[in-house]
Amino acid sequence: MRTEQHRVEAHDGVELFVIDRSPTQRLEGSPTVVLAHGYALDHRYWHYQADALVEAGYRVVLWDQRGHGRSTAAESHAYSIKGLGDDLALLISEMIPHGPIVLIGHSMGGMTVMAYAGSHLEEFAQRIVGVGLISTSAGDLDKVNWGLGERGGALLARGLTALVTTLCLIKPSSGASIRCVGRSSARCMGCPPTAPWCPRPNWR
Repeated sequence: MRTEQHRVEAHDGVELFVIDRSPTQRLEGSPTVVLAHGYALDHRYWHYQADALVEAGYRVVLWDQRGHGRSTAAESHAYSIKGLGDDLALLISEMIPHGPIVLIGHSMGGMTVMAYAGSHLEEFAQRIVGVGLISTSAGDLDKVNWGLGERGGALLARGLTALVTTLCLIKPSSGASIRCVGRSSARCMGCPPTAPWCPRPNWR
């Protein structure tokens, strides 16, 4: 088993941290499996799945999405779902220039996969032989009512937003038991601009 670390530079200077794992004996003709993590996570989310895939004979490529894990952050205006799809396209171009690919995305990672498909359709059709989408959405999340009806869903959404905002206003300290996820590794969802220790990108 071989594990390599790489850095791939995006068009705007963001450095994407990439892990390339290959088995000692790869299955003949097998696709490379690319794993895309979700919001406020990093490549370690796939620890057990990556281990199992490599042991089964597959090459696995994982990366930390921009502003997450060991990848660098971008300017606040440079965060968008389409941009994540472009990052994935760059990753494939740099790390997997040949051969079939299976893409698996969880949550925001699934959105990344769909954004890549939407913006790079010809390449997607030629290279991608399988897709797994886990707990994700193609859009209209603001219309999800969790089975509570329109009014109940709206109340729940407002309550969750208020909770996340409150947590983000708790300034981290050495003794704090609650802190904003990420500061340097991710960005808090719903974090207001009045909390400078927890910057929020302008996701579009």
